Amino acid sequence: MGRGWRRGGVKERLVAVSVLGVAVALALGILTFANLLNRSLVAHLGTSTDAAAEVAADALAAGGPSGVQAQDFSELLRVQVVTASGEVVFSSFPASVAMSDLHPAAGEAIQAGAQYWWVPFGDQIPRLVSARGVRYGGQDYVVLVSSAQAPTHEAVSTTAIIMVALSPLILVLVGGITWWLVGRALRPVEAIRDQVARLTATRLDDPVPVPDTHDEVAALAVTMNQMLARLSAARSAQLRFIADASHELRSPLTGLSSLLEVARTDDSLQTWRELEPMLTTEARQMSDVVQNLLLLSRVDGGRVAAARQDVDLDDLAWEEVGRLRASTALTVITDITATRVIGDRMALSQVLRNLCDNAARHARTTVKITATPVGASALWVVEDDGSGVREADRDRVFERFVRLDESRARDTGGSGLGLAIVRDVVAAHGGTVTVDSSVGLGGARLVVELPCAHPSAEASTIR
Repeated sequence: MGRGWRRGGVKERLVAVSVLGVAVALALGILTFANLLNRSLVAHLGTSTDAAAEVAADALAAGGPSGVQAQDFSELLRVQVVTASGEVVFSSFPASVAMSDLHPAAGEAIQAGAQYWWVPFGDQIPRLVSARGVRYGGQDYVVLVSSAQAPTHEAVSTTAIIMVALSPLILVLVGGITWWLVGRALRPVEAIRDQVARLTATRLDDPVPVPDTHDEVAALAVTMNQMLARLSAARSAQLRFIADASHELRSPLTGLSSLLEVARTDDSLQTWRELEPMLTTEARQMSDVVQNLLLLSRVDGGRVAAARQDVDLDDLAWEEVGRLRASTALTVITDITATRVIGDRMALSQVLRNLCDNAARHARTTVKITATPVGASALWVVEDDGSGVREADRDRVFERFVRLDESRARDTGGSGLGLAIVRDVVAAHGGTVTVDSSVGLGGARLVVELPCAHPSAEASTIR
């Protein structure tokens, strides 16, 4: 039954639940109504019996048993006058014994046998009896008046049977209305499903229809369209990324193949010695592209943000200063203060290296490196005296595989991934990176701001 329920559709399950719920409600409602109706009828019957007992008691007090006999009582009532010893002195129906053993004192009234709760298929329904004590001629009597409750019970049972007989019609009506309403409510969902089913990996730009209902289904359609837009953008970025990566890797691979073809035709070691620097350069460029792609995959996969350790930015800055001074003829100016952040040391080291390589690639004579805490943040600032970055290109410069016009050449332009790695790694560490113009040097000024590990730490002496 459980597997069958799970295999059913939403419409079938909602119809089943609604019909079952209404059936339970009808059953409880019929039972409650029958009991309330029975209680009301029995209470009315008891009132009538008490009234008749009061009339008989007044007649007995005024004229004795003969006074009761002279009264005209309903045929539905049975009336008896009984002495204190239980002797029947008057009975409106043939009887030699008292119909009840109730013996209230003179002036008192008692009622017994009332069955207020209705029980389906009940039988042996007792009669309701009202008794009143009367003193006449120095002797105590009891007036007994009874009424049958069986007709009342039968009337309630007939009413309940009629209501039960009408229940299937009500349930069919509820099921039909629920089926129609749920079908109408799910029609936009079916349209969304059909549209999504027609989508393919190469066709994600067709939006799903948004119903004009302003409800949860409309919100679902809007969310689906937003998701499709993100998927389409991600797919376009992925295709662009693959094409650019292929292009970047093709160039050094082509160079390596050409050089190896030249070396293959000459068996002398002299040719290998002459080609070795060029082979090493091409291999290093290809290795740089691969390493950058691997780092970007770590950033995209969230593994950079997950690596948490204390990182001294000033130590990384001094390492880059030493590298630049050893590998270039540039003048390197420093303004480095002890500052610490929490993050991935290798990724942050790559960030600073990319910033310094970018500055060295465009600088004429001078590069300036600054590392300092400012309030709750740590700053890396790398400046150069090159031509700078135009304001219109300051956002594009951080996109993947973007090289500005002056840097298109492979010997100066790099792979186009350096600043994209900077942006993504810094963002993964909760920081920001911006580019503007250097006031002192006149070239580009790139500023990385990261949250400090210990904002209150005192600055060390500048080296």
